[in-house]
Amino acid sequence: MHDERKKGNHQKVTKEYIELLMQIIEKEPSELGYEFGRWSIARLATYLAELTEIELSGEQVRKILEKKKYTYLWAKYSLEDKQDLEKREAFKAKLSGYLEASKQEPAKLQAWFWDETGFSLRVIRRKSWGKKGKRKKVTGQRSRDRIITGGKGGTVHLWNTSGQLLHNFQGALHKCGINWRLKPLKTRSKLSEIIP
Repeated sequence: MHDERKKGNHQKVTKEYIELLMQIIEKEPSELGYEFGRWSIARLATYLAELTEIELSGEQVRKILEKKKYTYLWAKYSLEDKQDLEKREAFKAKLSGYLEASKQEPAKLQAWFWDETGFSLRVIRRKSWGKKGKRKKVTGQRSRDRIITGGKGGTVHLWNTSGQLLHNFQGALHKCGINWRLKPLKTRSKLSEIIP
């Protein structure tokens, strides 16, 4: 007979439980049929209890995640998943060809550009679980935008532009080897023009 109490704490958590937790934390709740948008500690503990019949508190689940270098971070909102990478690469190749041609015959250069103002991702700021040092990317939705179009030839007109946009556009031209400077105008219809 043993009179002394056994040493060491009894652990409910198994390796299988931890492996399952690591798989679930990388999935969106919607992938598993839930309507909520992110995993809270309580939801994780409840879901894992249903699957494994091991009931842990949210705090215990949080400690496991911390040991595995997971943290609760602000999500990064992005439109990357809406991009067509093949079209993007084809455009880059075509653009570099145009830039080379414009260096050989700069007089024939026509500068056109498109930009947006009032552009934002319509999102609710949320935190989500992710590995330390890496933010989860969450798809944002474009709310509204105003297209700014450019003209052709030696003068390009910018409408509804701010000083920062002028600066950015001039920087983009300079990177392409086009050394034009931007001059703001005081009229309402044309706020700036490019002078070769």
